[in-house]
Amino acid sequence: MLGIRLEPELDRQLATVARQTGRSKSELVREAIRRFLNGNDLIAEARRQSLLVAERDDDQGLETFIEDAADQQGWH
Repeated sequence: MLGIRLEPELDRQLATVARQTGRSKSELVREAIRRFLNGNDLIAEARRQSLLVAERDDDQGLETFIEDAADQQGWH
């Protein structure tokens, strides 16, 4: 279990969305954290692939290099 304190305005916004969607505040917070963590994985992968491309000295064959080096698993 995790307890957090929210600023009053953020708590009001969360309560409003919970009422509008018929979901609990806890459920909304769990989903937000899940999305945040998954987003960070995608950012890290994008950064890794960008660094691989940046290591190239020339543009010839870059498209082939990207296709070979890119790990597209998990990207939608």
